[in-house]
Amino acid sequence: MGGADTFFTSADGLTTEGGSLPKDGGGNLTWTQTQVTRAERWRVMKQQGAVVWFTGLSGSGKSTLANGLDARLHELGRFSFVLDGDNLRHGLCKDLSFSDADRTENIRRAGEVCCLMAETGLIIIGALISPFEADRVQIRAACADRDISFIEVYVNASLQVYADLFRTTKGQALPGMPDRKSDAETMERAEGTSALTEHL
Repeated sequence: MGGADTFFTSADGLTTEGGSLPKDGGGNLTWTQTQVTRAERWRVMKQQGAVVWFTGLSGSGKSTLANGLDARLHELGRFSFVLDGDNLRHGLCKDLSFSDADRTENIRRAGEVCCLMAETGLIIIGALISPFEADRVQIRAACADRDISFIEVYVNASLQVYADLFRTTKGQALPGMPDRKSDAETMERAEGTSALTEHL
């Protein structure tokens, strides 16, 4: 089968070459309902799914705090999982650059994964650089559409932290760090850490 062309045929006989259907699915895309409902999954897990989204610049401590929260929830017998932005770029988002357009696509993918995993009843803890408010609003809306709690935490490290980081990298820009223009969109919707205990 090596080197053979790959064809996919949809329900109405639409055939495409190259391994995928058209983006619109040829008009045949429908949401598949699972036999086990979300309510049943949440009942068995004795918790509700939620998304906690840590955002901030590179080096601000997002991953450290996310992993700390994950460990604490584990101690409390809660089911959670950390989705780290760097880890996602090793696989799901490895084809994306750090341009503004690719940053938006990176966050869109991560947000969709968070929502899907939260459907299972897990508390998903995202740790990603997400400087554009429109991207974060989109994730919040996606969670709201699925009736999933969304908590946004802005890790607002001081400028001294970045000055120290700049010195440790010998003045070289870190890959993936937004410029000050990209970071200018303030995190107005971030609830902060005080909301965590209320929702989780």
